[in-house]
Amino acid sequence: MAIQDINIDEFRTLFDMATDVAHVGYWEWDIQTNDVLWSRQKIEIYGEDSENFKPAFEKFLAVIDDETKERVLKEIDDVLSQKKKYYDLQHKIKLKNGKVAWVHEKAFVIYSDEGQPLRMIGIVYDITDKILTLEKLKISQEHTSFLKSHDQLTSLLNKNSLLKNLEAMSSESERFSILFLDIDNFRIINNTYGHLFGDIVLQKVGHMLQNTTCNNHCYRYSADEFVIIVNSECDLQKTLKNIKTTFSKPVSISGNLLRIGFCIGISSYPKNSTDIQELIKDANTALLLAKTQGKEQILFYESYMSDEISKQHLLLEALKDSIKEELFLPYYQPKVNSLTKEVVSFESLVRWESHGKVIPPSFFLHLARENNLINEIDLIMLKKSLAQLKIWHENGYKISISVNFTNDDFNSIAIYKVLQEYQEHLEYLTIEVTESELMNLSDEDLQHLNELKKLGVKLSLDDFGTGYSSLQYIHKLPLDELKIDKAFVDRIPGSSKDEDLVKIIKSIADTFKLSCIVEGVENEEQKEFFKKLNLTTIQGYFYSKPLTQEEATRVLEKGL
Repeated sequence: MAIQDINIDEFRTLFDMATDVAHVGYWEWDIQTNDVLWSRQKIEIYGEDSENFKPAFEKFLAVIDDETKERVLKEIDDVLSQKKKYYDLQHKIKLKNGKVAWVHEKAFVIYSDEGQPLRMIGIVYDITDKILTLEKLKISQEHTSFLKSHDQLTSLLNKNSLLKNLEAMSSESERFSILFLDIDNFRIINNTYGHLFGDIVLQKVGHMLQNTTCNNHCYRYSADEFVIIVNSECDLQKTLKNIKTTFSKPVSISGNLLRIGFCIGISSYPKNSTDIQELIKDANTALLLAKTQGKEQILFYESYMSDEISKQHLLLEALKDSIKEELFLPYYQPKVNSLTKEVVSFESLVRWESHGKVIPPSFFLHLARENNLINEIDLIMLKKSLAQLKIWHENGYKISISVNFTNDDFNSIAIYKVLQEYQEHLEYLTIEVTESELMNLSDEDLQHLNELKKLGVKLSLDDFGTGYSSLQYIHKLPLDELKIDKAFVDRIPGSSKDEDLVKIIKSIADTFKLSCIVEGVENEEQKEFFKKLNLTTIQGYFYSKPLTQEEATRVLEKGL
């Protein structure tokens, strides 16, 4: 059958099939009578039942919102008045089932010989899938663009954005300062609560830092390092004040109260450098040096710091070598009964032997902590201290000894092997842990502590009252002893506040049936003050400095 032989009914059938495949509807509007004709496909596109639905111009208008209705009516007016040749519009419609669809309508007008509009004939096709695909593509592109400029975890601007913004600011010769911030003891948080919790901490910190800035220039640089850019001296001081205020109180994170502190390094443009990479390096150098000086330190970059960091690097390499060779010595400071002057115990304190010199811990422990070496040093100290304790016991001196631990030591297999090797002497061993370490104990750490207690090891809470409120932890920890920190002792006698605090600590120890030791006693007046309080176990320079193994043995033989 030739194409010209197709009759009108057959053509309509083919057209109907084509519109089904293309999901296109056909419609007519008699402008004179306002009657409308909708094809089955158009009725279905509009979410209606083609057998029961009676189309009307008003029903067409009813499925579109007011804003779209104005556009539709204007488009129709433009075509009827022949301002436009065709009606051509994409718009949203609300279906009967509550869903939203997108349609594209095209139409033309048939006019009388006199130019009067008679009929409008058009098609409508469903473009919902196309619109949704475009929206997904747009969202995907926006997301890709966001990932290029933002940190995925915290949603803060990232390192790439920092470099780009700094280049732009320097090209405009703006004055600004870069603040590099590093969270204090973030490694302990990660080790204690796990990395997922650590991620939540970083998100929380990022949000809090964002709120401290005078502008939107807050970035996550790497790991637990953040960067803030400030534009003036006034903004700088205000931002530092805001950071201190914001993080001055413990932060509640997933039901845990954490005290979050920062060390901060600062460099300024153009004062320190006009080169962006150098400026970043300077701020980071100041930060690294700030971290060596303790918690919550703030340092502005000075030229001498680069040399200092180089020295720190050399010191770190020497420290690593010394760990391999176990070049660390226990020095023993006596704990003395002030009534009898008898040495009741020794605290084992670390010293580093390097090139014939004995280096005190203040020169290297901060470096060991920052570089995750402290546990290896603790292991060396534990081995050497227990070996000496065994020798003293074999020679008839049933003395006790205390060693310092961090939280990570409780998870060390190597440490447990050493403890098992000296199991018969463990009832004479006390582990001293600082208050800040104990506050971050995980349930697993607490389980390990209880296992140590079963071996006979005692537990001492060091630096009590200096950093965190430990009262909520004392009742659940298997403690044997509290140590009154030197910070309270220094101003005694004379400071009524410190005297009252010591009395309170003594009362707490008595309530929980704990031993109580006073450290940092340096003179007769201090000794007498504590003796009157019945705090008779004293540690400090009043009786003795830390002693070598030979000196400590001599004290056991002859007394102080």
